[in-house]
Amino acid sequence: MAGETFGRAAGEQEDAMLVAAAASMEAGRQHLNDALPVVAMEAFTKGILILLQDDVPIVDFGLAEVHQPPRLRSVNAGAIPLAVALLTGRANAASRLHRPFRALADTYAALAFEVADEEQRADVALCLANAFLGVGGFGAMRTVLEPFVNDWPAHYDLEDNARRARTRIIENVPMADGQLQLGRDGAFLGPIAPRRLKGKGRGMVATEKMEPGTLLLIESAVVYDPEFIDGKKCSLQRKVLARVGGHGDGHDKRALLDSLECMYPLRRRTEEGEEENEDDGIFEQRDCSQLQALAEKAEISMTDAIHCDKVVQRNRHKLETPWNGIHLGAGLFPLSSLFNHSCSPNASWSPTNGGLVHRLTRGVNAGDEITISYHALSTFGVARRDHLLKSHGFVCRCERCAAQPGSNLHEQERASFGMVCSNGAEAEGHVMLPKDPYEDCPSYFCAAVGCDASLSHHEAERRILEVGVKFDTLVDLYHDKQQQFIVGCRMAKRIEEEARNVLASSNHNWTLWARVSGALGHGGEDVQFACHALKKIESLAESHRLTVGHIASACKHAIVLGLSSSDVVPPEAAQKLKEAYRMQVAFSGDENVSCFIRCYLRSPHHAAAFQELLPQ
Repeated sequence: MAGETFGRAAGEQEDAMLVAAAASMEAGRQHLNDALPVVAMEAFTKGILILLQDDVPIVDFGLAEVHQPPRLRSVNAGAIPLAVALLTGRANAASRLHRPFRALADTYAALAFEVADEEQRADVALCLANAFLGVGGFGAMRTVLEPFVNDWPAHYDLEDNARRARTRIIENVPMADGQLQLGRDGAFLGPIAPRRLKGKGRGMVATEKMEPGTLLLIESAVVYDPEFIDGKKCSLQRKVLARVGGHGDGHDKRALLDSLECMYPLRRRTEEGEEENEDDGIFEQRDCSQLQALAEKAEISMTDAIHCDKVVQRNRHKLETPWNGIHLGAGLFPLSSLFNHSCSPNASWSPTNGGLVHRLTRGVNAGDEITISYHALSTFGVARRDHLLKSHGFVCRCERCAAQPGSNLHEQERASFGMVCSNGAEAEGHVMLPKDPYEDCPSYFCAAVGCDASLSHHEAERRILEVGVKFDTLVDLYHDKQQQFIVGCRMAKRIEEEARNVLASSNHNWTLWARVSGALGHGGEDVQFACHALKKIESLAESHRLTVGHIASACKHAIVLGLSSSDVVPPEAAQKLKEAYRMQVAFSGDENVSCFIRCYLRSPHHAAAFQELLPQ
């Protein structure tokens, strides 16, 4: 009898729960119909908290595929369709409020229930399509809607809207006055998707086969500081705290909190209910009084201020133009922050005023991870490893860093430290190389069979430092206001001869000499010397490590070759320009080549002639 009474009471309690949740759902729908998305969000959230054991966390659902549905408080058969209706309702409200991460989180949670009702499945699909539209995911939106194209007229309206929005964005990507401009919608998500990757956490993967140059992502900053130079003044943190603090606008505040929840370090709950942050050891130590003052001004707790500070440190992107290094500030980009690092990346990003544009630099297949580099690709060996450990708190295990001794990648890394052997010529295989380029203080040994020459780490560092000082004098001379290009060319030739007694032809330090010497040769109109320097850069270039510097060198090479003619562009210059164009498209689209030509060619006649050679 007691068991029956308890069961009846539990059933009545569940019924009451479902009635309350259903009432919240109906209220939310009515508010949506009345164009009151904020109030609708509150109503849907109230119903979700009644029916689900926990609210849907954005970090677990919005940016990765869901495998387990949220846990329900009720086992009643009607609980699942009601939960789906509440989640899709809140997602629709979030989309109207420009909160795409919340919309994605709720929609993926709804999808995890594997809805059987066809009409409700169509509603969820429409909801997910709207969420994708919020981040510019036009291709993903089409895929979601495809199964319902014959039964659902609303599909056409949404697709037409998406097509028009996509056209506006893509057409506005090319450069205007030397700087990339984002479309009015400010977002584009190509054939990529966030996934959870074994041993890596979250990351971006390709959803289809793609060729180099494919546009992957256009993203505007959720917080942007055009005056940012370094992190010492906490200017970016100040902007974040001002918007999420007590004086922040409700809409803007909630949308920004959604974005911050998506970025590392993630907040976790301990068994005691306290919050803890990941990766505490890699962050700069702040002056507590400075952060305390920011927290008090924003009316936010010190715990929240510290967490915001760490999010900014970990995820900020410093923006500067690739050709001339002009600073464009810094910003936070939730989707861009999901790309994992590789020292042999297959994608790259270029800055805009307050935004980022990502493109593919190598071809990939569906399911391949998309990676970028977190640091300059001009760093090698232990310096690269230590930089990543200090700045991001991990030891890189990418294909380059984990390459086995004897493999091509490992040998390329060793060769980048090559030094001259006094016992024989480099052409005969006499090159001093470190046994392990990732060792802290490696000794050098000759690679030639039978040669017992060796070099201590201390002696190798001393010789490289001496050469580096000479290379730096060329840089100073190039930046001299008197523009002593002819004097600089003579000095560069002399320093090259001296450096040949120290550095093997594969040593990465030659890149600095070659770049500044090419610029001096161009400035002094010494075509032969400029071409010699630029060819040295090309010989050091590695196809899997394409950088802006390689593209710039190819452009300069074409321009220098073109200076020898006053009437027509020579065939070798035309070929070099086309090569630069192909490299540029693979790196960041075709917008920068035209700008580069305009900046470097003095003669309008030559600029027009070069411009005509580019594909239209």
